[in-house]
Amino acid sequence: MTIPRNAYRLTTFLIIGHGVAAWAGKPSVQTHPWQMQTFAIHTQAPPKIDGDLSDWDFSKGAIEINGTNARENGIRDGDWDGDQDASAVCALRWDASNLYAAAQVIDDHPMPATNPVDYFAGNSPPDAPWRHDSWMLYFETIGQPAGTGRYHPKRTCPVLTHPHIGLTLATEQARNVFLPEGSDCQTRTTKTGYVIECRLPFAALGFDVREGDRLRLGHILVDVDPDQWGQIGAHFGGGYDARTWGRLRLVSEKGVGADLILGQERLVVGDALRIKCSADAMAGGSELKSITISGGEGFRKRTIPVSAALQPGGTALAIIAEVTTDWPAGSYQVTAAVAGATVAPLSFRLEATRSPVQPEIRGVQVIPSGSDERRHLPFPLKTWPVYDNVTRGDYLTFIRERSGKAKGTARSFYDRNDNNNSVLVEGMFYAAFDYRQEGKPEDARFAVDLLKRLNDAVAAGTSLQKFSTHDVRQIHFATQWLRDSAYLDPMLIEAKRALRLYMPDFSSFPGERKERGAMNRSMHVAWSAELALHYIPDLPEADKWREYIEAVWNDWYEYRDIAENSTNYDPIDLEVLIDWIPLRSNPEQLWNDPQIRAVFERHVLRTLPVGTIPSHGDCCPFNTNWHGWVAPFEVAAAKYKDGRYRWAAARLFAYALTHAENIWSWGYIGSMGAERLAAIYDQIDTSVQPIPIAPDTRVTQRQRVKVVPSRDLGPGKPSLLVESEKTPDKAMFTSGSAPEGLAAFFDLCGDAGHSLSVSPNLCGLVDKGAVLLHDLGYYEKGPEYHNMVWLEDLEGVTSAGEERTTIEAIVDGKQASYGRFRVENFQGWPVTTTREVLFAKNHFLAVKDTVHFARGFRSRLGPTFQLKDVGPAIGDHWVNSYIPVPYSRPLADYPLGRWYNPPRDLLVWFAPQADRQMELVDRKEEKINQLPARARYTWSGLPADGDAVSFTTLLLPHDPAADLVQLTAGIAAVIDTPETTVLQVAEDTETVRFAIFNQTGKQLNVDKIATDARQGLITMKKGAVASAWLQDCSKLAFEGNTICSSGSRALIQFQPQESAEGKE
Repeated sequence: MTIPRNAYRLTTFLIIGHGVAAWAGKPSVQTHPWQMQTFAIHTQAPPKIDGDLSDWDFSKGAIEINGTNARENGIRDGDWDGDQDASAVCALRWDASNLYAAAQVIDDHPMPATNPVDYFAGNSPPDAPWRHDSWMLYFETIGQPAGTGRYHPKRTCPVLTHPHIGLTLATEQARNVFLPEGSDCQTRTTKTGYVIECRLPFAALGFDVREGDRLRLGHILVDVDPDQWGQIGAHFGGGYDARTWGRLRLVSEKGVGADLILGQERLVVGDALRIKCSADAMAGGSELKSITISGGEGFRKRTIPVSAALQPGGTALAIIAEVTTDWPAGSYQVTAAVAGATVAPLSFRLEATRSPVQPEIRGVQVIPSGSDERRHLPFPLKTWPVYDNVTRGDYLTFIRERSGKAKGTARSFYDRNDNNNSVLVEGMFYAAFDYRQEGKPEDARFAVDLLKRLNDAVAAGTSLQKFSTHDVRQIHFATQWLRDSAYLDPMLIEAKRALRLYMPDFSSFPGERKERGAMNRSMHVAWSAELALHYIPDLPEADKWREYIEAVWNDWYEYRDIAENSTNYDPIDLEVLIDWIPLRSNPEQLWNDPQIRAVFERHVLRTLPVGTIPSHGDCCPFNTNWHGWVAPFEVAAAKYKDGRYRWAAARLFAYALTHAENIWSWGYIGSMGAERLAAIYDQIDTSVQPIPIAPDTRVTQRQRVKVVPSRDLGPGKPSLLVESEKTPDKAMFTSGSAPEGLAAFFDLCGDAGHSLSVSPNLCGLVDKGAVLLHDLGYYEKGPEYHNMVWLEDLEGVTSAGEERTTIEAIVDGKQASYGRFRVENFQGWPVTTTREVLFAKNHFLAVKDTVHFARGFRSRLGPTFQLKDVGPAIGDHWVNSYIPVPYSRPLADYPLGRWYNPPRDLLVWFAPQADRQMELVDRKEEKINQLPARARYTWSGLPADGDAVSFTTLLLPHDPAADLVQLTAGIAAVIDTPETTVLQVAEDTETVRFAIFNQTGKQLNVDKIATDARQGLITMKKGAVASAWLQDCSKLAFEGNTICSSGSRALIQFQPQESAEGKE
């Protein structure tokens, strides 16, 4: 069968309105070719789902999955040996109820799904299609405006964001169970491979379809052979970013499809009307004839001739028009005439005046005042250890508490011959540690006995599992602690024996894996291999191991940085470094390397005064890995004699021990912490005195990370590359060093290991010791799960290119600080976002988000915040929230790692705009128990090229007893445009603060105040200026009298001697 390639492309028509007379103008036509375009053809006679594909015509709309497509716009992963190994020709059909899919697969070893392969064993269900010969389809809807009710995206696979279907070669004993409800899938083997035929109900996918609809669609063909696993993908250009997938159009039986895109459903007389019409044709012979606007009484129907032929290429047609004041208010309809297609009409309403939009609230429970749920503090704040007086003895007390439990459990397992690796290794570790501290021979003997028992079990295959890199680390430290013991020689014998059992042949591991790069897994393997060679220089294949070790070392050492961005994994990487550097030939030279020191410094600068480093990247939600920072910070303090590291370590340790309900409730926060501190206990230098981190406002830079596309991976190649270019990393705003001070933390990092870019995400906000905002950790799915602008594409635009963040300004002062962060190609869209932060120290945070559209497209966007409990009241454009108890692991049936949180509320106040709507949505059904409520202030429309949309948000911490009616009545947006915003915040009857964003630098006149500051915070008391912090300013006047001025634009900080405002 011969299938024509690239036989169809997209045609797009654009109408952007400015003048009624322009309807008669001659349209200009441009060609825009599209790649990865596919079609599902409408059918009046649905195929019979029986595995017999004789009723399918593969000459129309065929989709090829092969090596050519994989190279051009797909992926190649694992072991794939060419088209004869695995390739396919596929086709799609549709009717009002179902999508029909068929595939003819070439496979040299068809393997029905009787037993799943072990490639993903342990972290995916046995019926998962990626563990069998399968054709996997990844869908994403191209959204519609709110209120249409046409799209309700559903995740058909719990571990994926987008609807995902796996069509698996199955037997009667192992049917396709990984399918939406109501599906029917039949498969059979053939002489050259196998065939798949399936019916997928649109309702089960969450779609209410009609002709002309467009979806994003990616394909992956999984190939499982007796001794290998691989996959290739087509129309899957950038992994799980749906914008890089192919585009599927539901076309008529004639192969034509078109749809209309309306800028807004509600307009006011005089607003610009913007419309787009998008059309596809599989072949020539079709035409976009005209577009018609119909209205009610008093409006004469307008038909705009287009007369554009649809060729198997792409065209774009632009027509300019405007809704004028002589159009009557009422309902209107837009239709399009396209030869060979039925185009669904769109409606909009033109109103005489703009009416306020009521908030949309879905499922959120507003908890009233006085409710037991509101201020339930199930456990008290502890008094030990003292915040700024953490001693080495405090660390030892914590370690000893775990040591006793670990040795007791190990003794019990040892006596009953239960060879549990983790129990016996941990007991050995602490027995050796206690010997190091107390010198009791019985502890040294017990450590040797435990390791010998485990070695015997691993060698005999009777242990629970084989040795891990974690085990190797504990064995190493235990051996070092027995170095002055009579048991050192037997310990060395057992340690070397364990390392020989641990180290595999290089030919099987890791040389054939993709574990390269400055990341935790490859660094762990390389470090443990160097450790093994340290003990056993003549290890089998030692030369190959040394080559691999040096390759991984150079992955991070070339630019002296790691490739990950995660509070779970960054500390692991630092832990590897503090263990690995002593094994190198020049450890002191490495410690003195300023670039290596910079790696530790950019991490310690993240520490907030309260004693946390807010969660970011792939991680558990709150404070899980506190100890992962304490250990490397104490080592760095000793190496660099730098008290900032000791201050950070002490704050982190004190917060964890005083705020945890039960530090031993989950191993990740308790026992792992004791182990890490024990490992570095001998290196703690108490002569280094803690010094608070300064300045209050700081940003960090890191090396840029390139995530290598799957198609470019291969054995021995890094999956993450640390590059020479510097890029923003984090921004911290604090109010001095007091633990109770207001502090905020922004993640500015782009894509990196264990982290999708969500720059500039506000992933931490604390005040009075209370956590008010934090991140959702492993919900690294996109901006909708973070505290940032969330932009939804309602049109289906393609990716604009690589995202880049720039720190445009960072200014610190006594009363306030300011930061401005610019993101080009934000989230890959053709837009640039600017997030401005005005941080009023110990008072509030004002955030202004501006979105500049380089290319206009139908979108819904607005600042989004993740909240826990909501109440006791909400308004049209504000919501009050609080977090009673943060969790480290909220997804378990019983939350683990609960942390004390002082009573403190956060008012999230959006500057009101008539064309915006507040959304408050509960997401408990997604099992987001930690922060189930999502608040967003949303604008929806079709901007023109060059348009800007801005949002201003006030984040105001306050006492839970505050009167919300009075509090919100004192807040106002005096001015709020994309260029200029002035917020008024009344603290009480005597104190009012003005927060200023003024990019123009022009003079502002507000409440008898005149200033040309580009950013500022002005405090009024009893009707007079009490203090001012003015950035890029030349003057400040009140009631016509100059208060302060500068000969040139500069930072002005005005504070009369008698005022205590802003003093530290």
